[in-house]
Amino acid sequence: MDLRESPDAVDDRAKRRSGRSGFDLAGVSLLLVVTGLIGCGPITPKTPFLSAQTEDMAPGISANLIGLSIVSEDVWWAGGSESTILRTTDGGGSWDVFSVGAADSLQFRDVHAVSADTAFVLSIGPGDKSRIYRTIDGGASWVLQWKNEDPDEFFDCFDFWSPTAGLTIGDASDGRIAIMKTMDGAHWRRIPDASIPAARGKEGGFAASGTCLVAEADSLAWIATGAAEGSRIYRTANRGRDWTVQDVDFISGVEAAGLMTLAFKSATRGFAAGGALTLPDDSRENLLETVDGGLTWIRSSGPQLPNVYGLAVTKDGESVALIAVGPKGMDVSFDGGLTWNSVDKRNYWSVQFVGHGTAVAVGPRGRVTRVNFLRDHR
Repeated sequence: MDLRESPDAVDDRAKRRSGRSGFDLAGVSLLLVVTGLIGCGPITPKTPFLSAQTEDMAPGISANLIGLSIVSEDVWWAGGSESTILRTTDGGGSWDVFSVGAADSLQFRDVHAVSADTAFVLSIGPGDKSRIYRTIDGGASWVLQWKNEDPDEFFDCFDFWSPTAGLTIGDASDGRIAIMKTMDGAHWRRIPDASIPAARGKEGGFAASGTCLVAEADSLAWIATGAAEGSRIYRTANRGRDWTVQDVDFISGVEAAGLMTLAFKSATRGFAAGGALTLPDDSRENLLETVDGGLTWIRSSGPQLPNVYGLAVTKDGESVALIAVGPKGMDVSFDGGLTWNSVDKRNYWSVQFVGHGTAVAVGPRGRVTRVNFLRDHR
């Protein structure tokens, strides 16, 4: 599903595929007094405060950045509108800008980087606008691996288990969501319809941050979908050979509503979030959590953002810190989603952790923001 954007900012009243048709703050430090600490209980008088400090980068581009992939503290890749791909190899100190498929003005909504040299990018749109490119020379050249030939299909997200094994998914067509797989990092093939549960109405993923599909461990993957009929989560435990699907307790009966993003800390613990594009100011509970690998999902205390486009969770350590981003800003939780605090009110599409205490978020007009979590030892 497409989430449209205006020339100046993201159109948070965007409609689903069926109806297709600011200023930057530098070095802002916000002190967040929270009710819990990473890996600790409630704050006591002896416990230091936690703060989140945001720092804007300067890639010097005007494109809206949407897809994001963090390889290391130094190597980040991003993609977005105007056929733009962005790379830094020094943690945002300098930037390489690539124009891939510029003649077709592609929107790269998902990026998966393997290293400073190798990366995959997914463009979205109806028919042949949905494509996958790969570079193995740091962006100097790009190979078109796959181009969608079905005018009724619209691809949304992809993810990988390894540098060569991954999945990509698209909205429902002919009664099932479309799923393709690569095992060699070069060729993509369709997963047979018989392996995929029947779709419900105009069910599909949201092309919001490249996180409507998550691959984890060696063979697990989950797909978050939405539709007026409700949200569902697909699951595979064998690299896409077989799939199950379950209804989840989320927004239903609303057009352009559903789960938009997934984030897993491990093979067993994960989160899902989203919203309703037609209700841009409705901050109803919009977070789900699983502790059994996606077999069951329960409601959790969500951020105050009306729509969550991107969600990230710390991967290392026992503590669980979360960041949620969307058209109305950025919220942070230091206690596994129990409590949330607003960090920024600007528009963001996607976010990922660089390390346990550092994250990167991207958004309109070339916005790249580093987020640092700090302890105040006063």
